[in-house]
Amino acid sequence: NRDGAGLVPIDVHDLLLRISQNGWSWGAVDALACEIPPTDVGDKWRAFNEQLARESDGLLPPANSDQMQIVTVRGSHTSASVRIYAIPGVKGIHEKCCLDGHVSKSKIVELQPSMEEPCAKGLRYQVVRWELVVACPRLMEVLSRTGNAGHGVARVATILQGCNRVHAMAMQSVERSADASINYD
Repeated sequence: NRDGAGLVPIDVHDLLLRISQNGWSWGAVDALACEIPPTDVGDKWRAFNEQLARESDGLLPPANSDQMQIVTVRGSHTSASVRIYAIPGVKGIHEKCCLDGHVSKSKIVELQPSMEEPCAKGLRYQVVRWELVVACPRLMEVLSRTGNAGHGVARVATILQGCNRVHAMAMQSVERSADASINYD
């Protein structure tokens, strides 16, 4: 994603709770994705997603990189919120969405019947060709930022994402300076 942190599992669960309380709205979903390049870049994306799922302490379902065809640019947390109730066995954190400590599709659909539809139909994505992203490596970051800026439910950066952004800026400063010292001011 735009800050390089990928999904924040707690945010995925919080979003699922909010959507299941308010109801599913196709109009609120502006999902954008990119084809995974058949290159080293694509291999890194696949490995990153597998690692993210593996290190989520069961809060995200396993990622099967052999089946991945696209990665999300916008709508990542929304897509993941659907996946955590569509794929059985994901640990849950909100009692309203859980049964025996795991996210429960039946409980979510009972709470909000409109939640059946995205699970049954899947989400629609506008898909960017992988060649564009390889030619313009920061394209996905730009598309993510500009797309999220246009609607009122744009996610607020978490503390971890803020720290990650500060670290990335500091590292860019180091890469640009000849003496490799960090100016935290």
